[in-house]
Amino acid sequence: IFNQANLKEAIFTNADLTNTGFHQADLSEANFYQAILKKANLPFSNLTDTNFAEANLDFSYLYGANLTNTNFTGATLQGINLTTAILVETNFIGANLIKANLSNAQLFNVNLTYANLSQSNLTQTRFQNVNLTYTNLSQTNINEAILVNTNLAQSLF
Repeated sequence: IFNQANLKEAIFTNADLTNTGFHQADLSEANFYQAILKKANLPFSNLTDTNFAEANLDFSYLYGANLTNTNFTGATLQGINLTTAILVETNFIGANLIKANLSNAQLFNVNLTYANLSQSNLTQTRFQNVNLTYTNLSQTNINEAILVNTNLAQSLF
C-alpha cells in the first residue's frame, strides 16, 4: 500500500501492482509502461506527466485523479472509474475504455483517437477541444454531456 506516498518519477515498468492502493499518492512523472494495475486504487492521486502506455488498469479506481499530460496510449482500461477526474492534454490513442465511467469528468485537449468507449458512462462529462476521431461510442451514455469544439469524425455511435 502506497497511500499518500511520494513516488514522483518512480519506475514501475512491467510491474504487477494488481489491487495496490495509491490513495492520494504523488505519482507524477512515474513510468508504468506495460504494468498491470488491475483493480488498483488511485483516487485523488497526482498522475501528472505519468506514462501508462500499454498498461492494464482494468477496473481500477481513479476517482478525482489529476491526469494532466498523462499517457494511456494502447492501455487497457475496461471498467475504469474516472469519475470527476481532471484530464488535460491526456493521450488515450487506441486505448480500450469499454464500460469506463467518466461521469462528471473534465476533458480538455484530450486525444481519444481510435479509443473504444463503448458501453461507457459519460454523463455530465465536459469535452472541450477533444479528438474523438474513429472512436467507438456505441451504447455509450452521453446524457447531459457538454461537447465544445470536439471532433467526432468517423466515430461509431
